[in-house]
Amino acid sequence: MRPARISMINGLFHITTRCDNKNFYFRVDEDFIEYLNYTHTVSPVTMYTVCGIPSSE
Repeated sequence: MRPARISMINGLFHITTRCDNKNFYFRVDEDFIEYLNYTHTVSPVTMYTVCGIPSSE
């Protein structure tokens, strides 16, 4: 696991994740939206954009 980085108040962060074997973690869009809503209740942030990109492997 990567060590924590310096956190800045009002900083902008680029968050990424990868999937295994070209499989998406979320089976339907609604699952992803539900996850984002839950995450926002735990750590309120302003999300500017979301982009899903399939694996190229």
